[in-house]
Amino acid sequence: IRMTGQMGAYAGRRGGMSIMLDVKKGTIEKEVKSAFESVFHPHIEETAKRHSNVDSSALRVSATEIGQFLNRTTFYGRQIPERFLRTKAARRQFAMALVDASAFPFQKSRAGRKKQTRGILLRTSNREIRDYLAKTLTKFGIENNPRGGAILSKEEKWREFKEGEAPKRGKRFSLYIPEKAFAKFQKEIGFRDKEKERKLARFLGQAS
Repeated sequence: IRMTGQMGAYAGRRGGMSIMLDVKKGTIEKEVKSAFESVFHPHIEETAKRHSNVDSSALRVSATEIGQFLNRTTFYGRQIPERFLRTKAARRQFAMALVDASAFPFQKSRAGRKKQTRGILLRTSNREIRDYLAKTLTKFGIENNPRGGAILSKEEKWREFKEGEAPKRGKRFSLYIPEKAFAKFQKEIGFRDKEKERKLARFLGQAS
C-alpha cells in the first residue's frame, strides 16, 4: 500500500475523517482489500471507479473503524499490539520506540556514598507497557527491575480484577536498568534519541 503512493486521509464535508486507497484493477486490489480487512475487519466500503478509461477500485474506512482499530491494537486502548510483535525484530523495534519515548539515562549521588548511582529509568502510567518491556528486555538478556508494583501473571491480574482492585488514578509504574546492564542494553536496544545516546555513551566511557 505504501509503495502505490495512492493512500490518503480525507476530511468529509461534515467533519468526518476517512482513509481511502485507489488502485488500478488487475494490479494489487485483492491483496490490498485483504490487508484492509485484516486490520479493519470487514467494515470497509468498496466502490468501482473509472479514471481516464482505467478501471480502479476504491477502498474506504471511516473514522469509527480507525478509532476501533486504535483501541484494539495500540496504547489508546492501553493494550500491547502483540499481533504485530511476533518476530524478534519487531519486538526490538517496539522496545526501542518505548525507551526513546519514556526512558532516560540518569545519575545521582547517594548520601554517604562517594560513587554516583547511574541507571536507565522508564516511567509510565500503563502497567501493561512496563510489564511487556520488562519481559522483552529479559529475553534480550538485559537485566531490569520493575518498580511501583510487581509484574503479575494473567491469573494474578484476573484475580485483582475480580476482587475489584483497579489501578489508582495517577499511579506510575517504573522499570529500572542498572549500570552493569548498560553495555548489553546499548548493543541490543540502545537509544535513537541523540541526546540520550550521548549521555549513555558518556556513562559507559566513564565506567571503562
